[in-house]
Amino acid sequence: MERPAHGRAGRSHLPQDEDESDGIHRAKLETETLRKFQSVRGMVVIGAPDFWIKFVLASLATWRVTHLLAREDGPADLIVRLRTRLGSGLAGTLMDCFKCLSLWIAAPAALFVTRNLLDWLFTWLALSGAACLWERLGQEPVEIQPVSEPIEGDTSHVLRPETIDYAEPLNASEALGPSEAAGLSPGQRNKQL
Repeated sequence: MERPAHGRAGRSHLPQDEDESDGIHRAKLETETLRKFQSVRGMVVIGAPDFWIKFVLASLATWRVTHLLAREDGPADLIVRLRTRLGSGLAGTLMDCFKCLSLWIAAPAALFVTRNLLDWLFTWLALSGAACLWERLGQEPVEIQPVSEPIEGDTSHVLRPETIDYAEPLNASEALGPSEAAGLSPGQRNKQL
């Protein structure tokens, strides 16, 4: 009895079967190689799909928690009460600053993405930056409008009104201040103040 050259006994080996098994074998090797490459020194490969999924989830979670603590009252006004108790100290001012707070919220969220120290450092800053970008996307756009030019003789654009020269008053009431014009003496004016 003659055995087939390739394949199992009792089954003929078709060229189609060879292509499928080579493709499956090649895919397994690629997957194993990628896993080994990703686990070198515990580093995260930036191109790995699970890194990006975790990064996007962590950035959204960072934005959500930071927005809740800095901009919202919270359920049953819990966050507002916490902010009131913290007052104007360091923790209270931290709760009012979205960008400052996002740094603190992003620190533990970066551990969700990576455990490597160097990767964690950059992921931490990137998550805080991403939360700040998410916050900007949710705000109304800032519109810069041109300032209209003042009309000749218009003084509404200056900070202080022009002073009037009292050197030569037109009548007696203009020469006196409001209290003198009302008939108050200097003694009565001081009592009034």
